[in-house]
Amino acid sequence: MGNRPLIVLAAGQYWKLAEDPISADQIKVFHEKWIGQLQPSLARLSTNGKLITVENSGHDIPGEAPEAVVNPVKEVVNRLRAGH
Repeated sequence: MGNRPLIVLAAGQYWKLAEDPISADQIKVFHEKWIGQLQPSLARLSTNGKLITVENSGHDIPGEAPEAVVNPVKEVVNRLRAGH
């Protein structure tokens, strides 16, 4: 993506749907890889990218924390309008 502005939003809370401890542990491990490896990799697709973890949200960030989406969108739009 070159140096295009990019902001990746990541859920700060992982899915807690599993009742049994084995599934719960697997979900936790998946979430840690998702946040610690995969999401940062997405942010690094641009030299002008960054990762924001939305601590009080799960997978549905727009539904659970809409205010966390507004400012990053405005930031990307403003950076694009300013020519990065």
